[in-house]
Amino acid sequence: MKPADITGKKEKIYKISFWVILAIALFLRSYQYFINRSLWHDEAHLALNFVDFGFKDLSKPLEHYQSAPIFFLWSIEALSRIFGLGEMSLRIVPFVFSIIAVPLFYHLVLSITKNKLTATIAFLIYAVNLSFVYYASELKPYTIDVSAYIILIYLLVTNNGFVARYRTLLLICSGCLLAFFSNATAVIFLCCTLYYIMQVRITNIGAEKMFVIPLRNICILGAWFAAFALNYLLFVHDHPYAEGMRQIWAYTFCPTPFFGPEFNEYMKHYFTDLFLNDLFLVDRTYYIGYILLLLAIAGIAFALLRKQYLLLLFGLLPIAIAYLFSILKLYPFYPRFILYTFPGLIIIISNGISHLVLVFNNKGYRMVSGLMVGLFLVLLLKNSILTFPKWEIRIKPSLAYINKRFPNTTIFVTTPYTMTEYYYKTGFLKNGDIKSLGWHLDAHALLKDENVQKQTHPFIILHSVTGGDNAEVFIKELKERGLVLSEFKNNNFGVTEIKPESYR
Repeated sequence: MKPADITGKKEKIYKISFWVILAIALFLRSYQYFINRSLWHDEAHLALNFVDFGFKDLSKPLEHYQSAPIFFLWSIEALSRIFGLGEMSLRIVPFVFSIIAVPLFYHLVLSITKNKLTATIAFLIYAVNLSFVYYASELKPYTIDVSAYIILIYLLVTNNGFVARYRTLLLICSGCLLAFFSNATAVIFLCCTLYYIMQVRITNIGAEKMFVIPLRNICILGAWFAAFALNYLLFVHDHPYAEGMRQIWAYTFCPTPFFGPEFNEYMKHYFTDLFLNDLFLVDRTYYIGYILLLLAIAGIAFALLRKQYLLLLFGLLPIAIAYLFSILKLYPFYPRFILYTFPGLIIIISNGISHLVLVFNNKGYRMVSGLMVGLFLVLLLKNSILTFPKWEIRIKPSLAYINKRFPNTTIFVTTPYTMTEYYYKTGFLKNGDIKSLGWHLDAHALLKDENVQKQTHPFIILHSVTGGDNAEVFIKELKERGLVLSEFKNNNFGVTEIKPESYR
């Protein structure tokens, strides 16, 4: 076969691969969205702000210890007024962002690496990985953080004719908008600023040397800085929840001094679990963690050898900045909070895979390299496929049980309180006699609760069955006292009917 024919065949395979992977990515994200799963705790905390407030109040510190970028909030508020306050309406903004970003990711990787095999491998991992699929339809801005990374860097580096013609305008408009949609955009701005610094040229004018920066780059960076500063001053600076959030997420911050006992423990357990279990969703069998580490090192090494500086810039720097923020105790180093750094890591690993394939192919081991890559990708994506769709928390069966059995009974609720409140205010739960309980009660403390002591007839407790509210302890103690009349359990939640101690 002639070299031209071989090249044409490869191009056809890559083109087909792109469309197949794109179809898979869109199917997975759409299916996860359209199953219309119940809101979970954090989503319900935020959803109640849309139920109770309008545009004006959403610009103030939110209730239930929540915060989110203002355009994210306003866009959801606008759509909820059109389509209602159901789960799908509240999740439509992150879903749309994720769909827009999917095809751009392939072209972003291709523009950075100039390698279609690298772009195809990275695109497959991005398409199937359940972290990206799940957060594509969650009432939180995490997938918009990822989309901001993809959109801005794509517009910055692509050779697409339309983008090249209007690049300055597209970067200014998209960057200024995304600054108010995603707080992680600030990190991406910094990466892009360094990209522009790398493009600075030194020109000799007479006996003097001058740094030359294109005016369009100055306009782009100036607009971005102004948008970032405005968002920071109006909605981020001196936020009343900042200190409390630092305390809640203290365990995610990297301990110092480096290489001390706490640091070593953090790196050994938390850091590795974060990437393996929470982002890649792989277990420790078959030494996948070590393989990923070696592939990342290989990706960096090949990037240095081949002077792929854009890959190093946009692959490593976001993770480095996020890690620095954790050292400075400014922002949690936690899976969903650093999801926007994950595409860069995938690009680096894919770069390592593709270059190792090239090395094996040049030595005549083409079939061996293909089988090894295929096996690795199967192991890497296995858990994402087997656990799809992700639907860990389902409260509606318990609420439906309450509607059927206890339409007028007082409901005491532990950790799912905001979920219960959301579903009552939006009409799914019919019984509005809801009272909140603490999360860490024992039977004695429960029965001494002021509202519990007022009960003269049997009441019910809606509680977790997977931990977090201590229900496994106080329900057992109530049984031992003979106060439990009936129980119902489904998925994460239980409904337990209790008789007061004074009930006869």
